[in-house]
Order: sequence, then structure tokens, then C-alpha cells
Amino acid sequence: MHAKCRSFAAFSARAKRALSDAGHRIHHGIAKLEEFLLLLAGERIQLLLAMIQTQQNRRRLCGLLSGFWRTPHGLSATRAPF
Repeated sequence: MHAKCRSFAAFSARAKRALSDAGHRIHHGIAKLEEFLLLLAGERIQLLLAMIQTQQNRRRLCGLLSGFWRTPHGLSATRAPF
């Protein structure tokens, strides 16, 4: 009976170590997944901000160009009533 107790004790220590290793792997995997998701969210935010900035720049450029193109036509087409 003493030999059985020793073998069970050795098995339970190994089982605890294996479970703690598995638990560590799970926590490590979750941390990596969280890191990946946060980085992905950050990338999407940066992409969205870049798209917004590009659209704003495009609007400014179009506004400048349309004002530049309209000015000669507007000045030549309209005359002051005085």
C-alpha cells in the first residue's frame, strides 16, 4: 500500500504540473490573442484616420482648384452694376 501511495503522489504532482503548464499556455495564448486584437483595432483606427485625412485633403484641393477655375469665368461673366 505504501508503494501505491508513492506512485499516486508522483502522478498527482505531475498532473498538477501539467495542469499548471496548460493553464499557463492558455493564459499566454489569451494574452497573445488580446494583443493581436488590440493591434488590429489600432491598425483599423489608423487606417480610418488616414482615409479621413485623405478625404479632407481631397476636399481642400478640390475647393482650391474649383475656386481657381471658377474665378476667371466668374469675373469675366459678371460685371459690376456701377
